[in-house]
Amino acid sequence: MINNKKYVIKVMSVKPFLTSMSILIILGTFTQFAFAQIISDYDHSHTLKEILQDREMGDPITCPNPAHVLVLRPNDDWACVYFETAKHLNWDIVLYSVPDAPQITTSVFYQGDYHHITYQTNEGVVDSVVFPSASEGIDEGYVLEISIMPTHEGDFTVILPSIKSDIFENYCTEQGAIPDSHFFFYLIDGEEVESEETDVEFNTKVKLHYNADSKMIEIILGCLI
Repeated sequence: MINNKKYVIKVMSVKPFLTSMSILIILGTFTQFAFAQIISDYDHSHTLKEILQDREMGDPITCPNPAHVLVLRPNDDWACVYFETAKHLNWDIVLYSVPDAPQITTSVFYQGDYHHITYQTNEGVVDSVVFPSASEGIDEGYVLEISIMPTHEGDFTVILPSIKSDIFENYCTEQGAIPDSHFFFYLIDGEEVESEETDVEFNTKVKLHYNADSKMIEIILGCLI
């Protein structure tokens, strides 16, 4: 009877073991398939160096490895890295949706933390994107400065946090103005310009037009006094 009981216990314990093994085999097979798919999509025929050598300004860039994202390093060199690496290093992630107009997501330091700003314009136009108050240690409110070096007139599109974003909570109160009266306005070389604004989920998409000799775009969050 003792042997039978032992035998019964062993047989019952085999079922969950087989089930676990089946799941592991299925997961292993799926992982191998996914990895094989990535490998099959990998363009071994060209390296990033070769792509850049044959490229003209404005030509879209596609990373040979589909698991990589295209980034623009602080030294203005192109690179293809994993998304996690770009995120950890705060490197600008670039997406070409149309020729000659890359969409760039950059990290900008504001109020003790990094915030993501996404903009799109002709390649080579934007020189820097900063909150000067963050670098100078002076609280001048939400003033985003985009230094540009265009060779001809064009459009600049930027995605900003929505006016209703939590980061602007109590903003006007802290500025000594009318609570919750904040609004965006835009300057190019010190002159206010018209804009096209579109609300996209929790963001505001803004389109501005600059001239060939424009130098500075300022995005300012103001309050009613």
